[in-house]
Amino acid sequence: MSGETKANVRVFDDVATSVPDNTNYDYTLDNSFKLPFQEYLNSYFQNLGFETKVILASIVLGFLATIFDGFIDYYFFYDLSFSEIFFTDIPANEVYNRALLFITFTLFGFISSKVLTGYKNAETSLKQMNEDLEARVMRRTEKLIKANNKFQVEAVEKSRIEKALRYRIEFIDIITRFSTRLINIQLNEIDNAINELLEKIAVFEKVERAYTIFEEDYLFRIKHSWADGDIVENERLFDFRELKLITDSLANKGYFQVENIEEISETHVAERKLFGDSELKSVIIVPLRLGDDILGYIGFETYKKPRYWSESSINILGLVSQMIVNVLKRKMDSDTIKETEDRYRKLFDEVPVGLYRTTPEGKILDANKAIVRLLGYSSKEELVSESVTHLYNVESEREKFIKNLIDNEVIYNYHVSLKRKDGNLIEVLDTSRVVKDDSGNVHSFEGNMRKVEVK
Repeated sequence: MSGETKANVRVFDDVATSVPDNTNYDYTLDNSFKLPFQEYLNSYFQNLGFETKVILASIVLGFLATIFDGFIDYYFFYDLSFSEIFFTDIPANEVYNRALLFITFTLFGFISSKVLTGYKNAETSLKQMNEDLEARVMRRTEKLIKANNKFQVEAVEKSRIEKALRYRIEFIDIITRFSTRLINIQLNEIDNAINELLEKIAVFEKVERAYTIFEEDYLFRIKHSWADGDIVENERLFDFRELKLITDSLANKGYFQVENIEEISETHVAERKLFGDSELKSVIIVPLRLGDDILGYIGFETYKKPRYWSESSINILGLVSQMIVNVLKRKMDSDTIKETEDRYRKLFDEVPVGLYRTTPEGKILDANKAIVRLLGYSSKEELVSESVTHLYNVESEREKFIKNLIDNEVIYNYHVSLKRKDGNLIEVLDTSRVVKDDSGNVHSFEGNMRKVEVK
């Protein structure tokens, strides 16, 4: 190596030694320290602060300005050599000028560094504030979006609850009105009332047909029915011995419903035949249950669009079916009472012994055919128009009979003479008892008479 090369290597020996051992460099004048030196300077200047960089730049500019001032003096103002004007024989006033120029640039750099550093810090703070503000805005926006979503969910839920509440209030109003009406309804108006109730519930539930079905000759036939004006009410016969799909659903669920009639499997031939002959879309059937007995069924059908009945709607139909059952039970009880009364009346009228009911005052309340014939009258109406006292041959016998009956409450085979309508006398044996009201007062007398022959 030449001496110059060795000097260069010595000057930058601290830089060269900072390179890793495994790095192969050719330490010549051109390449010995060029790349490590550049990396060192880059690293050095990158680690310097902004303010230091500005000050260093000002110092460099001040140095360059003094050099530039020297060149101007050399070319335009002084007749000195280049070395004299710069190094050996600098004019005194130029020394001050150059020093002042250098100091001015240095002070300018120092002041500029402070100003620029403050500006940069302010810019950085403003940027940070903007970022913080954006972050706060984003967080606030997210909260607002969440709050809005929650509000929308709550609004939908509130709307659903209000709708369900209106639905329940309207239904309760219908049920209350009909319950009040059915309390005092005449028996001959029950069927019309059921038809009207079916109409109200069908309109309320937005279905096109409603009906009840009851057993008749081993088949269930439609009895009460309502249908929208556009629907043709076809007669259906429900033979539950063949409708396995319906009977299984009724047994397992307590109701039968099909949301779409077309979904009934072809294997259920009876059901498809029962419901597939019209524009029917969906159907639900609920039993009319009285205790463990099923009196019949109530059905609702849609023809415009398929309908799925929710659990709450099915519960409403259950209440409707119970209302119908209650009014039907009342009618059944009335029919049973009437049947019992008819049997009693028939027995009362047809028994071959004269039966009667009278008041203590002598009014005839009831009499059967045998006693009408015994006393020679043409009808019961003609007999009850008479006073019992007038039928006695001796009217004082009536007072004696009443006293004896009230004292003993029952008399057996009391002998008395009565007058027939034609005036002839007949002898009878009277067996009678006292009937009292809830207060213990004598209300009437019930008894029987049979004719005896006087020998």
